[in-house]
Amino acid sequence: MSRSRWTKRRKRQAAALIVGLAGLLWGLMLWQLNIGQGLRLASYDLPFLFGKHAPPQDVVLVYLDEASHQELEQPLAQAWDRRLHARLIDRLTAEGARMIVFDILFHDENPEQDESFAAAIRKHGNVVLAGEFVRNQSEVGSQESLLLAAPDLRRAAAGWGLTDIPIDADGVVRRIRHLIPTDFGEKPSLSEFVRQRDQGSPRAPVEPYELLNYYGPADTFRGYSYAGVFLDRGIPRDAFRNKIVVVGSLQKSGLADAGKDTFSTPYALVTRKLTPGMEINATAIANLLEGRSITRMRQEYVIYPILLAAFLLAGAACMLAPTRGVPLCVLLGLAIGACGIFLQQ
Repeated sequence: MSRSRWTKRRKRQAAALIVGLAGLLWGLMLWQLNIGQGLRLASYDLPFLFGKHAPPQDVVLVYLDEASHQELEQPLAQAWDRRLHARLIDRLTAEGARMIVFDILFHDENPEQDESFAAAIRKHGNVVLAGEFVRNQSEVGSQESLLLAAPDLRRAAAGWGLTDIPIDADGVVRRIRHLIPTDFGEKPSLSEFVRQRDQGSPRAPVEPYELLNYYGPADTFRGYSYAGVFLDRGIPRDAFRNKIVVVGSLQKSGLADAGKDTFSTPYALVTRKLTPGMEINATAIANLLEGRSITRMRQEYVIYPILLAAFLLAGAACMLAPTRGVPLCVLLGLAIGACGIFLQQ
């Protein structure tokens, strides 16, 4: 090999090393200083646009939609008559539902209606109610409280969990918290309590938050109208047998209605549809039952893919001629992206 070619090769190697180190430092800076938060969020969102998965068949929804409000003569802006919920539970009990989960708050007492509702809850024996963790800010500081179901209902139920849905800064729900720290001790989320009730002992998550593994956009889960179930109309045979039935409200809404118990997910930018809170809780329940929550790579291992990507791309860019190096860099970048999409599926 001639001296000039050897010198040229050494220069390329040095350039690859410098570019690789620069890429490594840039990647570490994005990771450590959270500068690349947008890219990080996009890396979570993008894989969902390449398809969807069938949710488990044993989690189904019963939703309080606008048609049910009208047919059962329940005002849209008021709480439903709890005697209707009692009759719904009786119907689901007769159908053999394994568990009934109410993603509805019943924190105010209503003695006239609660007696029959509590009796139906006790008769089924495996009804889970929702609570809410509230933090109020004031001039003297923050004050925390738990909004739980009325005492008679709480005593009749199998237990309760908190409907905690964290929203990221861009308005998208990507995470769920299964064990929630409060001034009253650590409390389970609604999804975690359902898992405990269905599978046994509690668990200790590795991280405070877990990433939701969505099955698809809104309306992916099998669901039935409350009025249809209540009036025994158009419900398939064995629709609820040995199923976990999540009961909650469903509002048909657009992106402007975010926050009204409907939330943006990674699918919302394409479908322009928000997902009801009850379906997000159903997703969290299904993830836990199937073990499908997305797990982040452990912090101490993150450096290795950053290191590999930095020097692979730098080597391709500097060691090869532009006509070969540029296409190879593009292919390597696409391969890295494809690996991320594949690993999240």
